[in-house]
Amino acid sequence: MSSWKYVEYSLYNTKGDNGFYTLKKILSYNLPINIIIGARGYGKTFAVKKYCISKYLQNGDKTVWVRDTEDAKKVLCENDGKKFFQDVSLMKVDEYKEGKIIKGEIYINGKNMGSVLPASTFQRHKGNSFQDTKIVVYDEFIRELGRFNKNTVWETINTFSTIMRTRSDVKVFMTANALDKGDPFLEFLDVELNGFGIYINKEKGVVIHYADSSAAFIKKASEGIIGKLIMNTPLEKNLISSEFTNQGDLTFSKLPAKCRLVCVIQGFAQAVRLYQSQDTYYVTDDINAFTYPQKRYCLSLDSCDRFLPVLPQYIRKKIKENMQINNILFQNEFQRKFFINYVC
Repeated sequence: MSSWKYVEYSLYNTKGDNGFYTLKKILSYNLPINIIIGARGYGKTFAVKKYCISKYLQNGDKTVWVRDTEDAKKVLCENDGKKFFQDVSLMKVDEYKEGKIIKGEIYINGKNMGSVLPASTFQRHKGNSFQDTKIVVYDEFIRELGRFNKNTVWETINTFSTIMRTRSDVKVFMTANALDKGDPFLEFLDVELNGFGIYINKEKGVVIHYADSSAAFIKKASEGIIGKLIMNTPLEKNLISSEFTNQGDLTFSKLPAKCRLVCVIQGFAQAVRLYQSQDTYYVTDDINAFTYPQKRYCLSLDSCDRFLPVLPQYIRKKIKENMQINNILFQNEFQRKFFINYVC
């Protein structure tokens, strides 16, 4: 088993770049795989994008920008990459004049800087040559709650392998909001993120920066319209303070005395019961498949019949809303993963 070293490190008092995220600390470790996890809007993607554009203009280093699905790629590429380049004017990068994305290819000043690829279709790109690629960026590798996709560790690794092959001269960046400590890729790395700081595994060539928010960023974010709306709620801890959505204890050992069964949800290999007690929801395993026939639901049309209808949208919506505010408790992590991957 490879070992991880933890270095306590805080950005709370950072004042450079107006309190937004910079790559200075993580790059100082000079490791090939750099993973950055922090609050939404903190400047993680901005910093990585600036690095990529600067490296191309300085040295001609090309970048492959990875998103999880084809749909996510399309959003980034539409309108000639307007979304991708909308904040570049704030970077003050010398020699940059214009940028466009045309048919999935990134162009800076009329010349090709790289490509945008979806991890979910890595098989289509196996024959492509990425010999000029020096930087790979997987943006938002931890998916949002409620956005289902079949992207797996297998697809992530194969996407990287397709681009890099056996080369060792490529720098990898992976960015994400602090959404799920149980993300499959983090589990694959066998790392447990506790306090904010730097997690280093030289054997694997990986450095992870679980970044706390600077005081300047917290002040800016909390003074905005959304910041005021979510202050003193569970969302404030995640969206502003960069705490994982599952940071707290979301498990329970015993159901409250008075619980109402909302439904039984049957998946391909797992079935669970959803209970409600006052304003909180509880999930348990379904221990008897022959009980509560009127409250049983499946998750897709492929599995339904006249005795087992599809889970109604109003229940899905209620589950998603309560998952986002950590208002559903589970007996174990397998149940929580089931909800994240298949129900939300």
